[in-house]
Amino acid sequence: MPQKLLASYILICERVIEEKDGVLSVIRMADIYGVWPAALESTTGARFGIQLQAAITAKAVPEDTDEHHFAVKLIRPKGECSLLLEKSQRMRSRIFGPPGGASFTLKLGAAVKEMGTHYVTLEADGEEVARAPFTLLPELPGRRASSEIR
Repeated sequence: MPQKLLASYILICERVIEEKDGVLSVIRMADIYGVWPAALESTTGARFGIQLQAAITAKAVPEDTDEHHFAVKLIRPKGECSLLLEKSQRMRSRIFGPPGGASFTLKLGAAVKEMGTHYVTLEADGEEVARAPFTLLPELPGRRASSEIR
């Protein structure tokens, strides 16, 4: 973790609400989502999509006012990696004294390419500082995988 970084985290959920004052509210946190197998391939060849969001935060020591480069990536179960977001931001606090930070939300709406555990990672200045998993499982009659917290 970069020396000036105190904490960083990624929360996977169904929805993130950003309040007028910039505070994030995370709705329905889960890490397992059921996908109906029949929905993976339709007769038109279109793939089923899943809609998730992530709340991402990094906090730095109060004296850190430097600009930092952030990258958010998705790693699929077979190792395919996709860049989802790149952003440079200063870590200033809105008021003097408390640790500064960077917070942003990310929509993870995408086609389901494969079942299994996926990872969303956060890099700060080229170093991975947070990783959050979410798992896509076939949802079968009699077994409900959707939004179970494990």
